[in-house]
Amino acid sequence: MVNKTRKFLIIILAHYLFFPFYLQVTSNAVQQLLIFGFLALYAFLNFNQVAAMFNSIQKNKIPLFIAMVLYTMIVVLTFFIPLVYQTYDFSYFSQYLRYFIYLFSYIVLLSMIRTYFDTKDLKEKTMEIFSLATRNYVIFTIVLVIIPNLKTVWLNIIKEAPNRLELLENSSYFARIGWAGYSGFSVTFLCTLSVLFSVYLILNSLKREHKIHASHVISMLFSLIGNSFYGRSGLLTSLLLISLGILYVVIVNKKIYYAIYLTVGILVVFIFLTILQQYNETLASWYNWMMQPITSLITTGSIETSSTDVLWTMWFIPDFPTLLLGNGFYSSPTSGGYYMGTDVGFLRPVLFSGLPFLLTTYLIPLILTFKMGEGSKLNKLFVLMLVSTLFIFEIKAEVVIMLIPIIIVLYIAEYTSKPINRKEELLTIYTAESKLSLFNYGRKENF
Repeated sequence: MVNKTRKFLIIILAHYLFFPFYLQVTSNAVQQLLIFGFLALYAFLNFNQVAAMFNSIQKNKIPLFIAMVLYTMIVVLTFFIPLVYQTYDFSYFSQYLRYFIYLFSYIVLLSMIRTYFDTKDLKEKTMEIFSLATRNYVIFTIVLVIIPNLKTVWLNIIKEAPNRLELLENSSYFARIGWAGYSGFSVTFLCTLSVLFSVYLILNSLKREHKIHASHVISMLFSLIGNSFYGRSGLLTSLLLISLGILYVVIVNKKIYYAIYLTVGILVVFIFLTILQQYNETLASWYNWMMQPITSLITTGSIETSSTDVLWTMWFIPDFPTLLLGNGFYSSPTSGGYYMGTDVGFLRPVLFSGLPFLLTTYLIPLILTFKMGEGSKLNKLFVLMLVSTLFIFEIKAEVVIMLIPIIIVLYIAEYTSKPINRKEELLTIYTAESKLSLFNYGRKENF
C-alpha cells in the first residue's frame, strides 16, 4: 500500500513538472522555492540514489559528459554575451536557466522512478509517465471546454498573463487551455513528443511481446487531439510520425492489420470531430482553423495558413558580421518582443551570438541521440523521428531549449541500470570511491 501511494505521488509530481503552473495564493518565488527546495532536499537526503544512477551508466558516460559540458557552456555564454556586447539583454539567459533548473528536476524525478518503480526499462517507463501526463492534460482541457464555468474558476485560481487571457477569448483559440493556463506552441511541442513516445512504445511492445497495449494507443490519440487544440504545426508533425510508425509496422513487423487498426483509429477521431463541429458554432470555428493546413494541402498542393504566411515573412539571411558573431540581442530592446521581428528557431540564436553558437546548441542533442540510435532498428527510427521533430519545429520557433533537458534524461534512462537493492547502490558508490582512492595513491607512489 505504501509503495502504491509513493508511485502515485511520483506520477502526480511528474504531471506538475512537465506542465507547471503557479497559484494566486502567493508569489511565484515562494512556490518555486517550495517545489525546487523539496527536490533539492530529496536529492540531498537520497544522494546515494542519484549518484548510483549516474555511476551505473559506466562506459556510456563520455557522450553525456561532453553534452553536459557544452550545455553548461551555452548557459554561461547566454549570460556573458549581453555583457560583452553591452546589450544587457538577459532574456535568453533566463530561458536557458529555467530549463537548466528543469533538468535538475527531471533528473531527481528519474531517480525516483528508477528506485520505486519495478521496471527493467527505465526509458520506457519514463516515456509512459510523460505520455500519461500529456494525456491527462488534454483530458483536463476537454473538461474545461465542456464546462466553461469551471474554466473561469480555474483561471481565477492560477496565475496567467493578461495578454494570454486575451488570446483565450479568440474563438479559434478557445481550446488552448489546460491546468498550466494558456497552452500554445510549447504545449503542442510536448504533445508531439508524447505522440512520438507513444509510437515508440507501441512498436517496442510489438517487438517484445507481439502485441499492442491499449494504454499506449489511447495516449497517442489524446496527444493527437491535444495537437488539434494547441497548435497545427504539432498536428501535422504528429501525423508524419504516426505514418512513419505505420510504415515500420508494415515493413519490419509485417503486421499489416495493426497498421490498419491504427489508421482506422485516427480516422475515427477525425470523423467524430467533423460530425461534432456541425452542431456548435464555436467548435466549427476551431475545426476550420485546425483543418486549414490539411485542406490547403489537398486543394492547392501546399500548406497555406495565416500562420505560415506570417512565418515566411520572418525568414531572412542576416548580414555577415551578425551571421558570424550575432548582435547580443534575443528580445527587441524597444518593444520587448522578438528581436528583428522573427520567431524562427534557426534565426534567434544566430541573431544573439552567431552561427557557431547555433551549431554548438544543436550539437548537444545530436551527440546524445546518435549514441542512442546505436543497436536496434527501432532505436534508429526513434532517433530519426526525434531529430526530425526538432528541426521541423525549429522552422517555426525555437524548441531546442525545451528538448535538451528531455533528451539528457532519456539518455540517462537508456543507459542506467535498475538497482537490485539499497545495499547494491551503496556498494557501487563505495567501489567507485575505492577505485578513485587507489588511483590517487598510485599517482603519489609514481611521483
